[in-house]
Amino acid sequence: MSQFKVGDKVSWEGHTEVGTILKLSDDPSCNMLGDGDAALVDFAGMYSRPIWILFSQLELINRLDEDTMLPEYDFSSATKASDRKKLKSEELTWIVTTNEILRQHDKVGIKHDQDKPDLSLLPKEALEAMAYAFMHGEKKYGRYNFRAGMEWHRPLAAALRHITSFNEGEDIDADSNGSHLGHALAAIAMLIVYQQKGLGKDTRYKA
Repeated sequence: MSQFKVGDKVSWEGHTEVGTILKLSDDPSCNMLGDGDAALVDFAGMYSRPIWILFSQLELINRLDEDTMLPEYDFSSATKASDRKKLKSEELTWIVTTNEILRQHDKVGIKHDQDKPDLSLLPKEALEAMAYAFMHGEKKYGRYNFRAGMEWHRPLAAALRHITSFNEGEDIDADSNGSHLGHALAAIAMLIVYQQKGLGKDTRYKA
């Protein structure tokens, strides 16, 4: 009897994500990882599609209710190219259907944002320090003054001055009473905007 079931929540050895088992198989041609039982696991958008993982690399996190019925699917190998194409199409339909059942069971929504930057990873402390620096700049120069662009060496030099002051043991900028590192982040953020939007003048040294 398999130690895993379809619908189980599992973790993958060496990874932090939790995935859902969509299919079980003892066919090594399915998983490409070698002989042994394997599971087709969906990590909710962390990868481009569900992937086969050996049982030995999985750990059970949570088990689906016994009365939750999931569709069956035959993952037997196909010999002809046309059969393989049909099998792939059927597999995709099965995965979408199974994911929808699991979503309804877990009462969670689906959002395909795996290719977008996860801004929730940004630390609150760094964002606040940078925001304080921008607020200080607003008082001195106007809210969106920096968006007009400037010579690139100016915010670069400012960032280096604040980093150097921090390196010399000074945490707080005397002019703004804000974090030196926050000001450095703000200056670098300006440079990123200038670089990506083509603002200001690129005054970097060119050999």
